[in-house]
Amino acid sequence: MTDRAGAGIGPPGRRAWWLLPEIVVFVILAALAVPYLGAQSAQSGLYAVAAERGARLLEQLSPGEHHNHGHEVTSEDRMFCGIHTFGVDPPGATVIDEVRTVYGYYFCAVGRPGTPYLLSSRSDGPIVVHLAPNPTVLIAHSGPGWRERVQEMMPDQYEPFCFSGLPDDRVAADVRRRYEAELL
Repeated sequence: MTDRAGAGIGPPGRRAWWLLPEIVVFVILAALAVPYLGAQSAQSGLYAVAAERGARLLEQLSPGEHHNHGHEVTSEDRMFCGIHTFGVDPPGATVIDEVRTVYGYYFCAVGRPGTPYLLSSRSDGPIVVHLAPNPTVLIAHSGPGWRERVQEMMPDQYEPFCFSGLPDDRVAADVRRRYEAELL
C-alpha cells in the first residue's frame, strides 16, 4: 500500500516506534517532579526551624528596635515576617539548640487590623539573627553605605546572596497568608 507520494504506509506499530523513548522520558521526569509538587517551603529541617525562630524574634522587636533598623513600626501595628536561611553558625549544627546565629534574607509586612495587605508596609533585606546567648537581630540601616554595612555584618560566603532580593517567593507568600488570616 502506498500514499499519493509513493511512500509506504505500514502498520501503526511501525509508524509510532519513536513515541516510546519520549514516553519513557516523560514518565521519568514526572516521577522526579512528584516530591516537589505541593511543597510548602523551599527549606526544610534545621534551616526551616532556624528561619522560623529568627522570624519570630524579628516580629517581637519593640518599635524602638525597628526604628533603629530604619523601619517605622508603632505599638498598634502587627508584624509578620519570614526568613530564607543562607546558613547557620556553627555550620556543623544538627539541632536548633546548637545554632547560635542564623544568616539569611528576611521579608516582613506590617499593618493594623483591617489594613489590606497591599496597603501594608513591607520591607526585606539581609539579616543576621543571634539566637544565643543574647538574642539580637542585625539589619543594615538603609541609605548611603548600605552595601558596605551588609558586607560588614554578613560572612563572606553569604554576601553573594544578599544583593539579589528574596531568593524564594514562597517566604513572601507565607507572610502574606499569615497577614491576611490575622488582620483581615
